[in-house]
Amino acid sequence: MGVHSRYLRGNLLFLDKQRWLDAVGPNVVKILDDFQFGNYDIVAGDTSPQTKAGWLCTFVEVGAGGQLAQLVAGADGGALLLTTAGNENDGINVQALGEAFNPSLTNAWPMYFGIRFKVSSATQSDFLAGLCITDTTLTAGLTDGMYFRKPDASTTVSYVLEKNSTETTGTAWTCVADTYVTAEILFDGTNVDFYVDGVLLTRLAQTNLPDDEYLTPSFEFLNGEAASCTITIDWIRALQIQA
Repeated sequence: MGVHSRYLRGNLLFLDKQRWLDAVGPNVVKILDDFQFGNYDIVAGDTSPQTKAGWLCTFVEVGAGGQLAQLVAGADGGALLLTTAGNENDGINVQALGEAFNPSLTNAWPMYFGIRFKVSSATQSDFLAGLCITDTTLTAGLTDGMYFRKPDASTTVSYVLEKNSTETTGTAWTCVADTYVTAEILFDGTNVDFYVDGVLLTRLAQTNLPDDEYLTPSFEFLNGEAASCTITIDWIRALQIQA
């Protein structure tokens, strides 16, 4: 179909089907990162947390040091590579600074989140990606968010609405190693829909929509065994029309 544009509440939105690409206007809140430029480097021995290009990066680790974050040289359009240390449950928790995105049913502000990524291990890894409340150990149990999650020792990725530590979940996809997936979330002001590679998933009951919290783009990646593994993130976007 290709890129087209339309006005949404007086703001100019650029999109491709359900995928929001950018928006311009007085009421747009957005974080768009293609990981093309900037200092994202975290190296073994760095202290935690680190603030990098607007992201708060917190080590989640059993051992000391060893986590790496760096831009991928020569990647088409840019990419961010996170490499864990060698102990089970080593990894990194990354969140955009501040909480600026709110799925309030009262405000009914339209909102989008999307991420394209791949992992080196389909089974021996944990990850979580979406819009979440600030929490430095996301996979260990946050309280509020809308996100995708995969636990260690499983290839099943779930999609989740969570409010006050109570979840509504469904099965999103089966993780495959070294295979890019695009995972997206769209809030129309009333309901939240989840997409995987452009395919709409069955809508969850909205009972646990976190409509009383401000959220922030978030992801966490851990290895599931005593061996280093990686996640490569091509891009991440979050936009909301707050009017």
